[in-house]
Amino acid sequence: MASKLAVRFSGDLLIQLSSAVCPGGSTDPGSSFSLALITANQSADEQIGQKLAQVDSPAAYVALPYPASLLGRVVYFRGLGERDQWLVRLTYAVTGLVVQPVQGTLLLEAPDGDEITSVEVQGAGEISWQVWGQLA
Repeated sequence: MASKLAVRFSGDLLIQLSSAVCPGGSTDPGSSFSLALITANQSADEQIGQKLAQVDSPAAYVALPYPASLLGRVVYFRGLGERDQWLVRLTYAVTGLVVQPVQGTLLLEAPDGDEITSVEVQGAGEISWQVWGQLA
């Protein structure tokens, strides 16, 4: 059966000297890195997430609404406040619980056979999040 969703993520990360360091301009081309998902994660059966959600749980984890049948292949999480600090607790099918501190953006691709089965967060502020993968 063909996947229901096509997923595209592309762009470049460019790191080079700032104009404050080289006011007259720099001949340094910098370092460029391509941003892309591995091929297996460019399609999915299901996705869940929210473009904007308010979380107020600075002392305890709160579960994000995640269907039990979703085996997550990719997690996108972003704390929308510049100074907000989050703990993102991921449950993997094999590895179990992993806590990832986040300030800003997290984009994570799970290993084959060790998909994500739940996502919980601890912190306070606005977030954006998305998980996609295959149905169990």
